Amino acid sequence: MRVLIALFGPYNPAALTAHVSVFSHDFKRDALLEESAQKMDALHHARVARARAKEACQHAGHAGPSTEEDETLKYEHALWEKAHTGLTVARTVLEESEDAERQRGLSQ
Repeated sequence: MRVLIALFGPYNPAALTAHVSVFSHDFKRDALLEESAQKMDALHHARVARARAKEACQHAGHAGPSTEEDETLKYEHALWEKAHTGLTVARTVLEESEDAERQRGLSQ
């Protein structure tokens, strides 16, 4: 019975084609790129808002918001930027690899 499941079940190697796998990876990679871009944008807006609030407080003679939070936002933005850059590089490498495979006739 186990042999039949292995040969005809959802894990059948013939059922898991490379073509579907490439699209799945493309979708996941693109979703991660979009998420990282959204996070960077949101963090940029948060940093701008904090800078404006800090200026307003200084003009009013009050102590501005903590710089620790500013540094945390800056650090988090840098992390997402690094992730976005890495994903972009990975996308380029994978696209070039797929093109090379296609040229050799291995990929459909």
